[in-house]
Amino acid sequence: MSEPRSRTTLIAILVGLAVLAWFPRSVEVLKRPYARDGEAWFSADPDGLYHARRVERALREGRVAETDPRMNFPHGARIPWPPYYDAVLATALAPFVPDAEPARSAWIERTTASAPRIFGVLTVLIAALAAWELAGAGAALVAGATVALCRGSINYSVIGTGDHHAWISLLAVVSLWALSRAVRTHALRSVRISLAWGALLGVVCGALIGSWVAAIVNVLFLQIALGWMLSRRAREPLPGVAVLGFTLHAVAALTLAPAVLASPWRAEFPWMAVNLSWFHIAQLALGAVVFVPLLLRGERELAPGTRAARLYPAAVALGLLALAGLLWVLDLAPARGLREGFEWVSRVNTFMDTVLESRALIGPGAESGVLFLALGYGVVVLPGALAIAAWRAWRARDDALVPWVVAALVLLPMALTQRRFSDALAAPMGVTLGVAALHFVPRRWHAVGAGLAFVLASAAQFPSARSAWRSLSAGRGEHIGGPTDGAVAEREAMAWIASHTDGSDAWSVLAHWDRGHTIEWAARAPSVATNFGSYIGIESYRDPPTFFLSERPSQAREVLERRKVRFVYAPTRLITVVASMCRVAAPELRDQFLRVLPNGRPAATERWYGTMAARLLFGGVPVAPSGAKVGVETEPLGDLRLVFVTKQREPEFPEPMTGLPMPAAFVWERVPGALVETHGAAGELLDLEFDVDFPASRYRVAWRAQATLDAQGLARVRVPYATDARNGEGQVTHARWSCGARSGALTVPESAVRTGSTVVLR
Repeated sequence: MSEPRSRTTLIAILVGLAVLAWFPRSVEVLKRPYARDGEAWFSADPDGLYHARRVERALREGRVAETDPRMNFPHGARIPWPPYYDAVLATALAPFVPDAEPARSAWIERTTASAPRIFGVLTVLIAALAAWELAGAGAALVAGATVALCRGSINYSVIGTGDHHAWISLLAVVSLWALSRAVRTHALRSVRISLAWGALLGVVCGALIGSWVAAIVNVLFLQIALGWMLSRRAREPLPGVAVLGFTLHAVAALTLAPAVLASPWRAEFPWMAVNLSWFHIAQLALGAVVFVPLLLRGERELAPGTRAARLYPAAVALGLLALAGLLWVLDLAPARGLREGFEWVSRVNTFMDTVLESRALIGPGAESGVLFLALGYGVVVLPGALAIAAWRAWRARDDALVPWVVAALVLLPMALTQRRFSDALAAPMGVTLGVAALHFVPRRWHAVGAGLAFVLASAAQFPSARSAWRSLSAGRGEHIGGPTDGAVAEREAMAWIASHTDGSDAWSVLAHWDRGHTIEWAARAPSVATNFGSYIGIESYRDPPTFFLSERPSQAREVLERRKVRFVYAPTRLITVVASMCRVAAPELRDQFLRVLPNGRPAATERWYGTMAARLLFGGVPVAPSGAKVGVETEPLGDLRLVFVTKQREPEFPEPMTGLPMPAAFVWERVPGALVETHGAAGELLDLEFDVDFPASRYRVAWRAQATLDAQGLARVRVPYATDARNGEGQVTHARWSCGARSGALTVPESAVRTGSTVVLR
């Protein structure tokens, strides 16, 4: 019985795979509901939030911005991402976006955080279609099931994520499928068909690089496959090879040109490889030049079968190597661009090494079982499948397999050493496994083999499928929207900051770098450090940990003043990034601030409680769990006041002295502070004390300061809290002062706190 390959069968397979792909991408990991039984939700994906901001700006300003004044405040920064992904989203969403706020912003956020799920499902379908065309229904089922259930793919296309990687994977699989079809012998015998495929591939390649610069590696796969086709053309007449190769590169360069011309990096780094520059246009132009001799002399000196045609592929390879060597030895612009890129990357490695998606899937630093969770058990047989596909491409001259083999062969070690590339590997891996799955099965058994192969491919993704099933079947957790929901707590804190902005972007919010994009989007305010880390500047990346690790408020104040900070956001989980902050700002202090418990987990030392980070988590004073004050400058903060405390608690982080769960996050405001002074006898003690209550959060801060009157009988204390008005959400109660025999109610006007005016106690 022959294998059915009708259009109906294909449609049925694609529909089934679409359903299979949709459900694991519907797990609510980054989609965070405000309430357990509510419909409203927000995205917890920081990079997706920045795409939402960029799309919102594009809709408002009419073009995709290349710089952002809200990053690296007050200097602003170049945006590392190229513009095309956000341009596509803005163009697609423009007819439907609401006009009025806050519905407009919420709609943009949810829509940009939903698009990758669609891109992920489309990637599954294109991979299945490609496998169908290469090896039939069994291959389509294996490829589709592998990509649909692959955790590496799901992570970047699950509902709630708004990052561009699912889009990149979609364009990449389209490019591999298109070249796979274009290099079939019958297509390459037609100049017209090759021209059409070359134009399509050029647009896709230009869009790839114009959406993510690192996607140039996907173009490299196509270039390697075209190099293989050059050797094939030397033996038989394939006039479409030259047309296809030239058109692909020329159209790609034209497609990419607007993005390069608009690149904010081009002026300072005109040939930089890691950001859009002339380097990328030159690389594509050089690729086009390779095929020009074939277009001009392909029917004469370089005609198939001639010695010149046989030598041409090797001559091209040697020529490109010689050109690269010459550029490097003479230190010409493109070589300098590569060198600048390597230097630039080395400077940001401190940042990248802390990002989870940059970690390896194998080796000492990999978690147990993470390889099979990310890629499935199929990765074990992938080398064998690659060998089968490569042998078939070589012996059977099945050139359509070459792009897939090249991509899988290169992406496999990349994914093993950096898990972020698991997403890129998923489709080439799936197609390669699909092609190899029924290679040794007699054709009459293909129908049965297809079903069995689908079951095995699905079972190979058991770790990922089990995780998705558990999440879907369990439903929303009890903590969602409840008193321990830290994600909602952070959103509420950001919304509170946003309610105190006027749109002027005249001040910033300081936080650990991983909160930067959330601040820029949800708090509607500039940030100091952002999720781009050191990509936008080393000082931007270093200033927040320098502030948080400072043991002297007088020195920490310099960062706040230089960065024009109004609010400081301090989540309780700031405790967990002490090692990371030390690595960036003060490696020598790590052992001073952290100790290792008997169970191997790190814990804060007593000295850490004297840092600004600890102060902002424990009422503003440097008090160790023992109750003793820590550090040199032990007086309470005079220019920072607590203005917002989340009502949600963190059960994992008990307050050291009471054992009660700490609030999830705190917002502090920088103010000049009122200068409270009094006159009296030298040596007398001025004592100020009050409580700051946060009723909605069931939280209270006790504030107390003392100062000894000097030889002139004068004492001054900087007080950041007002007694005649609310301090954000905090209200001062029981405010008293005493000095010697004098005492009374303490009155500190908000106007004095805001202007730094003097308040005299008599």
